[in-house]
Amino acid sequence: VPSFPARASRKMDRAMLEARPGGSDYIQRVPAVLSALTARLEDVSAKVAKMDMASTIEWCGSNIQDVVPTLHRAVKLQASLDYREKWLKALQYVLKLFASWLKGTGWVPLLHLSARMSDSSKTCSNARRLFVFGRWIKYIQDWRDAARERDADMRRRIRAEAACALGVDLMQDVITLEKAALIPSGTVPQWFERLAGFSEVLLAIAQLATGYVRSQRAEHELEVAESKRDVDLSPGAVEIMEGKVLLHKLLLLKYACDLCKGCNSSGLPVGVSDTRASLCALASAVISLHKTSGAIQG
Repeated sequence: VPSFPARASRKMDRAMLEARPGGSDYIQRVPAVLSALTARLEDVSAKVAKMDMASTIEWCGSNIQDVVPTLHRAVKLQASLDYREKWLKALQYVLKLFASWLKGTGWVPLLHLSARMSDSSKTCSNARRLFVFGRWIKYIQDWRDAARERDADMRRRIRAEAACALGVDLMQDVITLEKAALIPSGTVPQWFERLAGFSEVLLAIAQLATGYVRSQRAEHELEVAESKRDVDLSPGAVEIMEGKVLLHKLLLLKYACDLCKGCNSSGLPVGVSDTRASLCALASAVISLHKTSGAIQG
């Protein structure tokens, strides 16, 4: 049995509903609404009961088969450390550009948000440093793999690229040790960071030289493939080669963006502002994402 306060509360609620415009009508309509809802639920239950269970299982199985490959590709991408690092790089420069735009508006309420975006960008940068810590090891293997290149000029270009990449990553690892507080603050001088930025410029130039030769080779292979389209090629071979040519051209654009970013990091007086450098870094990250995802998915 409800207590007196509960009964009083219910009476008050009923009085408030009746005091509304059309309140008493609303109360009278409640049973009809509940009855219609119950009838609708019974109708749905009847239709479900009449469904063919075999066809239902077959429908679910076909949809699961469509979902599983997509899920498998997503798991492979997320398992790649390089892919996640590129995502962080893209996010870092999106936040940095957005923070710069908010700050440029000069509107006081947005300055606090701009500071938060800038802090988030720095957090992404530090996380990326930990992701790529020790990456220089793979460039030793690249140096050894260059011996399989038949063209002597291309072999020198590959080794120059590997040497520059090795030096850049080693210097960045030293900077990471200080930023992660593993060595005392102030151990790494300012000129060392500028030298690391200048090394990125050299690396971008070496990558442009190597990437240009690879792009020319891919275009030549495509021309040969198109001349033999109806003879010896399997279906889709020309389309695959066209994709490779496009990828090599995108990589040339990426290396040019890395060159602009390196000029800004090293402080070279070439007129690359912070905003332009961030835009170039963002474009480089997007192209790297495309390349990495294609390599992982095959």
